[in-house]
Formats: sequence, C-alpha cells, structure tokens
Amino acid sequence: MTISEFARLMGYYRTVPNIDQARRALGIRPDTDSRVGKRTAPREWCSIKQAHRMAVVLSLDPVDLDF
Repeated sequence: MTISEFARLMGYYRTVPNIDQARRALGIRPDTDSRVGKRTAPREWCSIKQAHRMAVVLSLDPVDLDF
C-alpha cells in the first residue's frame, strides 16, 4: 500500500490525498508543536479510535495489536 492510498482510505483529503497528514499520523514525519508552531518530534501516540481505524485500513486485526 502506498502512503497516498493510506491517506485516501483514512480520509485525509484536501483536493488530493494529504500524504503529509498520513505521515504525521503514522509517526514518520515530525508533528507541529502548537505552542511554538514548528515541527518537533514524530507522534508517539494517538487515540484508540484513530489506532483502530488505522488497523482496519492496514488490514490488521486489532487483537494482534493488543487493543
């Protein structure tokens, strides 16, 4: 699966699939720190809802990921 496909399946859109948002969600691109407004470190966590959605999109069983 390409990052563009992942972005499309997760619903990360502008006019085209937003691959930057997908990379930040997966923790492979630094996230913006809202307090200082610049990129700092990759995300280390996400909500259970987003984690479950990513597991479904990636065809992973949530049980295998300890949900």
